[in-house]
Amino acid sequence: MRVPANILLAFACLFTAVSCNNTTKTGEKKDTVNKVVSPFTGKILDGLFADTLPCADCEGIITVLDLNADSTFTLEQEYLGTKEGGHISYQLGKWSAVDSILTLNEITEGNRQYKIVGTNELQTLDNEGVIITGTKVNYTLHRQTGKFAPKKAIQVRGMLAYSDTSRIKICGWGKEYAVTYTPEAATAIKTAAAKIKSKPGERVLTEAEGKFVTQLGVSSSTPKESFVIEKFVKFLPGEKCRY
Repeated sequence: MRVPANILLAFACLFTAVSCNNTTKTGEKKDTVNKVVSPFTGKILDGLFADTLPCADCEGIITVLDLNADSTFTLEQEYLGTKEGGHISYQLGKWSAVDSILTLNEITEGNRQYKIVGTNELQTLDNEGVIITGTKVNYTLHRQTGKFAPKKAIQVRGMLAYSDTSRIKICGWGKEYAVTYTPEAATAIKTAAAKIKSKPGERVLTEAEGKFVTQLGVSSSTPKESFVIEKFVKFLPGEKCRY
């Protein structure tokens, strides 16, 4: 007895569909198994790491890395023995941990990676993500006690809403803070806002230098953090945070 061709075709299609479904399920299971969940959460890594790292054209770089539990970080680098007499720079961004690799994301010079050793050491990795060996020079940041205390005003970029109750959303962090000004900064920013014809409360990308302070709110006993602009650098109208 011959089976009609259309019936054979139907069986073939059914078999193919079942096989494809099984393959998909197997693939999904494999992907799930291969995913690695990092044991290094924000609360475990939260804190200060610091040490002096090598420098190609200076005497060394005093590096301080402040990791926050909300996955934001501040990186302070002081270049020793330079003509400028100890240049200090800051980077603000977000960090992530996969397996035992810590990555500083969204910084201007590209992502930076460290090998997490326990909870007290971070070993600097090279551009290919490999531990630097074969040298007696120190490439490790060690956990420190105490809180982060910047050595100078931190230069930030953020979307500033300039008004009687100014607020700024910090680029790299994505967090928003109430803003206060020193008298000099208040005068400079008022003049600059008039020149670009900024409307009250309008968001404008702003470069400024200042410090983060924690104080009690007017109507609350819960401490709140704000940003004090000590020096206005410039407005960048029409531009946005890149991250």
